[in-house]
Amino acid sequence: VKARIRSKVFKSKLTGAALQKFHAKHKISSRIYRDNKRKRLINNNNSASFKSRQSFGKALKKVTSSLPKCDKKKKVIVQHLAQTFGLIPKTTHHRTSIQLTNKLKKDIHNFYVRDDVSYQCPGKRDTVVVKEDDGTKTSYQKRILINNLRESYELFKEENKNVDLSRSAFADLRPPFVVPKAALTHRICVCKYHENTNLLLKSLEKCVTGKVCSCLKTFTEALVCNSENQECMFSQCPLCDSFFHERVEQKVIDGSLQIKWFQWVNENGKAEKKEFSGSVDQALQLLQSKVEYFKFHVYVKRAQSKNFEKLKSEVTLKKIVCQVDFSANWEMKEQDETQSGYWNSKSLSVFTAYVWSESGGVAFSLPSQDLTHDKFVVNSALELIINHVKTLFPDLEEVDFFSDGAASQFKQRFHFRNIIQLASNFKIHLRWHFFATSHGKGTVDAIGGSVKRVVSSVVLGGEACRSAADFVKIANKKCVSITSIEIKKTDIDNSKLKLENLFKTTKQVPETLKTHFVKVIDQNSIETRYYLEGSAKHLIKF
Repeated sequence: VKARIRSKVFKSKLTGAALQKFHAKHKISSRIYRDNKRKRLINNNNSASFKSRQSFGKALKKVTSSLPKCDKKKKVIVQHLAQTFGLIPKTTHHRTSIQLTNKLKKDIHNFYVRDDVSYQCPGKRDTVVVKEDDGTKTSYQKRILINNLRESYELFKEENKNVDLSRSAFADLRPPFVVPKAALTHRICVCKYHENTNLLLKSLEKCVTGKVCSCLKTFTEALVCNSENQECMFSQCPLCDSFFHERVEQKVIDGSLQIKWFQWVNENGKAEKKEFSGSVDQALQLLQSKVEYFKFHVYVKRAQSKNFEKLKSEVTLKKIVCQVDFSANWEMKEQDETQSGYWNSKSLSVFTAYVWSESGGVAFSLPSQDLTHDKFVVNSALELIINHVKTLFPDLEEVDFFSDGAASQFKQRFHFRNIIQLASNFKIHLRWHFFATSHGKGTVDAIGGSVKRVVSSVVLGGEACRSAADFVKIANKKCVSITSIEIKKTDIDNSKLKLENLFKTTKQVPETLKTHFVKVIDQNSIETRYYLEGSAKHLIKF
């Protein structure tokens, strides 16, 4: 008893590392005691358990007669009894699992954040705070999966056929800031071509046997021999020319049945979602009229996304990739502003860009008080970006620009003529790539959302932002990862003086809508294609 009291007093005085050491030593001694006790039980011949050898033999005979005759079953029962009474240690089940390599985990992470797999939300409130392994918290711009998890998993397996990976493991490795599209409450800025086709398929799904109208992917695969073949997707293959009739029209249950469907249409310069009604045959006729351009659109979208990822992986200090876009205009608000001030607030235009190079990435935001987003603002922004990039990479020789296909900003004959001038002035090889319509979401959207969120938070703290110069001052102070440069009125005026006469002689470019790749050849000509690797080329001389 005295020894136990002394030990208790000694233990109460221990703290920190000494207490941990005491617990570890006690744990080891307890384990040794239990092992020795188990050995004593096993080695004990149990001679004192029975009064005589005869009583032991009688009990043994009784137990043996109750055992099954099969030797295997007999062995299992005896082993189980021995484990139950502690004569031998119980077998522990060790679960075997395949550990995923760090490289595979990184590949899955990079797959999730690809622009053709998920797109970044542009809003200043679209952020997700993630707690890292070291306990620090990082804010990420939210990304939305374009497809559901099952379709994303199938796409990953298709690209990595030799990888052994379950769908649950793939889902577990999804970054927290990449959310499934089911988590969205309101989806906006979707592709008109995809959405109008999808709306028709939803109305026709129950009117056509099979699963051909169940989703866009199934519908697309049913229309062609091979969705990876350009001839099939450009409606130039004679074999799949009749697939729509054979796989869709001939499987209609009742063509005269009256149904309703929705379509996005432009009326008076505004897009509206309108309801239509008619027979199944009328809906099919409308769907068939969309098929040719829809297949072309899908193929170009996939091809340009692949080329974008490929070119980003090939960047050097002499060859870079730059994505550009206009972010949504930012309203200049004041903290504690009056009611009349609230309804008379002014806005800023924000041009965003991101450069990929061998040494890392460079983000740009270029605010302006000119809200026209026209060709002169675009030229001023591009000149500022290229000038800054040339100071960072003096040996720069080639630039691949990527943008969406906005006709008022980039996809127009004036811009095609202007990139010749930019290539000549800065002595670089310049190529311009256009994403398929409404599929240009990417890093630039996150830049716009991030810089506007930072400036808005400063304004909420009471600081004033009444001009583009104020915006740049706050952004460069609070958001050091993004280079902010003001597009001044003088920059835009200089662009007008330099380019107005040049634009007067600019001629039309054939098939501008279908053009997704433009390459500067010399000071007077460009080469256009449907996409980067397209075989059909058009040489345009100005």
